[in-house]
Amino acid sequence: MKRLFLMLLAASVLLSGCQLARPEAQAPAKDRLAGVLVTTEHLDLFDMEAYLNDHINDIGPGDHVVSDTAGYEGRIYGELTQTGRHEDGAAKYEVSFPEVEGYFWVDLRCSASGLWEPDGEYYWNSTGNGGLYDLKSGISSTDRGEESTLELTVAYWQDGPVTMFCNPIYQTADGKIYVTSGSGLSGDLALGGKMTQTLTNTVTTTVDGESRTDSTTVMVHAIHALPTEELRLVQLDEQYRILAENDYKKGSFPASLNLEPGAVCLIVQTTDGQTTTRTLCQRGDENAVYFTTQGSICIPGSVELNWSE
Repeated sequence: MKRLFLMLLAASVLLSGCQLARPEAQAPAKDRLAGVLVTTEHLDLFDMEAYLNDHINDIGPGDHVVSDTAGYEGRIYGELTQTGRHEDGAAKYEVSFPEVEGYFWVDLRCSASGLWEPDGEYYWNSTGNGGLYDLKSGISSTDRGEESTLELTVAYWQDGPVTMFCNPIYQTADGKIYVTSGSGLSGDLALGGKMTQTLTNTVTTTVDGESRTDSTTVMVHAIHALPTEELRLVQLDEQYRILAENDYKKGSFPASLNLEPGAVCLIVQTTDGQTTTRTLCQRGDENAVYFTTQGSICIPGSVELNWSE
């Protein structure tokens, strides 16, 4: 259990800043892990003002205070916006966290009548704000419950130590979305290196005396990537002969590429001005990926690949 150790050396404390929603206890049992918000700094949501108000009579000058702080861990609620409907009539939703700087991805459970109904039928609505890429998700269902996994990657461009904070995003039984403070992971990332942080959550519900357990695992990989200054796309046939070469400078990368008849693979060559990297796209791959910088991370961009029949 997280505990707080305070030494009060003054009679007064000045508190300022935004007001956070403070739950009466930890996340209710039916709140499900729905995604992750990745930040480069600690997301400090501890409600110090409420904590001091509740414990001021227990504190004297020079006292050490040890107390359970679970009920004072705040949360920031996201904004949900319906943006339209899918072809089958199901609603589309987008999520935003205007108060927080970071990159997120969230898998919403939605029902035909709106957002998640824990005991009813539902569909998935996935959304994010960019910055995270190489998204992979999976679901395994049985009569006793469901196991869902979400795996994604964030790329850092600077050399040396980096710090990544993975803040869990939850969805409540009535459809609200909120983020809580998560833990950080630090390390040195070299080109080709990777570090991983994993979030897990289990929700058990009982209906008509029968219990089901749903679990969610979110894995976030941090890698080192190079921002792309120049992009070369080389098309090859079955004998690995060059069919076409296309060169692009930063600022003029194409949104799509129509590949030549007979092309079976594509060499994607990127350079940051000093280092050159090459990856191979096979016939059927949908995109070629490059990177641009935003703050301390690389934002993935892509060229849509249109293969000839």
